[in-house]
Amino acid sequence: MTAWQAVRTVARREIVERSRTRSLRISLAVLLVAVVVGAVAAARIGASTPTDDVGLVGADSAQLVPALRAQADAAGRRVRLRRPASRAAAERALRDGRLDVAVVD
Repeated sequence: MTAWQAVRTVARREIVERSRTRSLRISLAVLLVAVVVGAVAAARIGASTPTDDVGLVGADSAQLVPALRAQADAAGRRVRLRRPASRAAAERALRDGRLDVAVVD
């Protein structure tokens, strides 16, 4: 018997003996559940649709609503349309991060 054959024989025996223990079976089951839960959680987190907040200031900017919604659908995104009271309010919202884009008439 060569050295590699001896190593394989001993390793095989150890694996077979360890697999018979209850603690190994329980730890494998816990690990399998953890992997499945992690995969499901990752899929749910990654599946959310990105949303853009768009501020429309002025009467003429309201005409862009259908085009903005169509572009968002084509890009696989959602768009939330906001109506800031003035250009200054839109600029504050942009600085605060409440708006991603502001369209000013």
